[in-house]
Amino acid sequence: MRRREFITLLGGAATTWPITARAQGQPRVPRVGFLQGVQNENVAVFVRGLKDQGYIEGQNVRIETRIYGTKLDRLSDLVNEIVGLQCNVIVAAAPYAIVAAMKATTTVPIIGIDLESDPVANGWVASIGRPGGNLTGLFLDLPELSGKQIEFLKEVVPTLARLAVIWDSTIGSAQFRAAETGARALGLELHSFPIQSSADFDNAFETAKTVRTDGVVILSSPLIMGARVHIAELALNARLPTISHSVPEDRWAHGLWAQFTRDVQTRCVLCRSNSQGRESRRASN
Repeated sequence: MRRREFITLLGGAATTWPITARAQGQPRVPRVGFLQGVQNENVAVFVRGLKDQGYIEGQNVRIETRIYGTKLDRLSDLVNEIVGLQCNVIVAAAPYAIVAAMKATTTVPIIGIDLESDPVANGWVASIGRPGGNLTGLFLDLPELSGKQIEFLKEVVPTLARLAVIWDSTIGSAQFRAAETGARALGLELHSFPIQSSADFDNAFETAKTVRTDGVVILSSPLIMGARVHIAELALNARLPTISHSVPEDRWAHGLWAQFTRDVQTRCVLCRSNSQGRESRRASN
């Protein structure tokens, strides 16, 4: 995600708040609803971005932050609370929050931040050029990257024939379809392991070993990001070559390979199989 674009987008939304307030005859401090899964640096960046545009929290803007964590069943109540507070705009981080916000209101502007979804394919907007509705935002459509991950894995593990794909079945259908296409193009036998909670990862890796897969591709989602420490340990313990977008930095020293792009902190991480004893190779971006 490009922070400068994020801040510019929020600043553009912010410039409409005083106009709306005057038109409605309500000289009140504008409110921003911020809905996301965890309390992280995004909130601080968000507050700084507003300050750069002249909006200071507690003075001329109020930020209503709601953290839903792993309890997705709370989302509906939280977003309804934000709508009830008459927020001028809702910032929804991750597809779960975006969907909940769109269900709750068709009039309050929603700024979505989503690194996993294609908003057109999901039916959220009519098109990129003319979205319609009340949703805008930053979307990094990653489905095609699923195929590239498989290519990377095949390059490092030339004997790869049976591929395990671990994916979030709640939001990851587009990514999984791209993975199916990529696996088929390389003549690989794909084994699907859909997950819906953090408790599913152990069984996925155990089954992947049992059916003798040669490697694992882990697709992207906030649920998977939140479980990245556990996933890294499972991959290393299973001794299965594994590629994922995210890995905790303290696992890099344990045979994990990380690749960064300049604009988006997308990490393509390869957990090498210690049992194979092959020397690590780096694929160029």
